Amino acid sequence: MQVSVEKLDEEQVPLHKRDYCAHLYIPLRRCLREHYLLPWSCEEEKEAYVRCQRKERRRRERLYEKMKEEGAKRLATENEGEE
Repeated sequence: MQVSVEKLDEEQVPLHKRDYCAHLYIPLRRCLREHYLLPWSCEEEKEAYVRCQRKERRRRERLYEKMKEEGAKRLATENEGEE
């Protein structure tokens, strides 16, 4: 995480938004509060946040696939040793 817990508490970031992209959520939320009636004014902040979320999701998916492959390899080597 790129933002301290104190900063997240100060900005009142909800727990479900406290992830790797929280540093981009803070300016987005601030912009949306300032431009309440003109939400399209915050497209740049929103796009940066969404891009970060997508990138983080892809990273987690790749990590999951890698762990799954390693588990399958480990299981295969354990089964070979038993026979």
